[in-house]
Amino acid sequence: MKQKANLNKRFILTPLIFIVALFIMGQSSGLLIIEGTLVTRGNTPKHYLTLTDKDNQTYRLNAADSSADLYQYLGQEVRLSGKVVSKALGPGFPALFEVHEVIR
Repeated sequence: MKQKANLNKRFILTPLIFIVALFIMGQSSGLLIIEGTLVTRGNTPKHYLTLTDKDNQTYRLNAADSSADLYQYLGQEVRLSGKVVSKALGPGFPALFEVHEVIR
């Protein structure tokens, strides 16, 4: 009888733990949408793309998917979805933003 009770608890707890873990992982995805104009900064060959949003926060952009060609939007107002990988370290060292999708 005890074995049956323990077995029932296991069948109830295992899916419950799995569902809670999925919920926590979904909450921690932390996708952010930023909007602004794409510009290049730096000198050749070490130039990079940046976007400055309406709050004057500048992000250095890094495409998560290598097929995403962000340079085609250079000089245009765009909306980007992604994650902040590292925070800004001060003037000249903007926050690093990993782009997952161009929303436009």
